[in-house]
Amino acid sequence: MPIMNCFAQALNSALENVESNPVRLSQESGLNAVQVSQYCRGLALPELELLNQILRQFEINHRLELVAAYFRDLLPSELAPGVVIKSTSHVELRIAPELASSLPEEILTALKGEPLIAESDVPYSD
Repeated sequence: MPIMNCFAQALNSALENVESNPVRLSQESGLNAVQVSQYCRGLALPELELLNQILRQFEINHRLELVAAYFRDLLPSELAPGVVIKSTSHVELRIAPELASSLPEEILTALKGEPLIAESDVPYSD
C-alpha cells in the first residue's frame, strides 16, 4: 500500500466525530475564516476532515499553510492547491500519544523527514 494511503487511513481510523468547518479551522490554525475558506476551496469533505484531524491531533506552532505543505508530499492530491514549498527550515510536529500508538512504523519514520516551510500563493483578504 502506498505510504500516502496508509497514512490517510491511519489518521482516519484513529479519529472519530471530526468537526470540519472554516470557523473551527480558523480557531485552531490562527487564520481567519476567509483565509481558511480560500485554502479549503474545492476540497471534498474527507480532505477537509483530514486537515482538521491534523490540526486537532498535532501540537503545531505554525500556521495552516505549513501543515498543508508538509502533508502535501504524503497526500499530494488530497490537500489544498496554492501551497508551494519555499525553502527548508524548521517545522515541528509532535505526535499526540494516542495517535502515535495507532500509526504504522513507516509512517512515524516518514514524519521524521526533512522539515519544510511553505508560503501560500493564494492572496488572502480580510
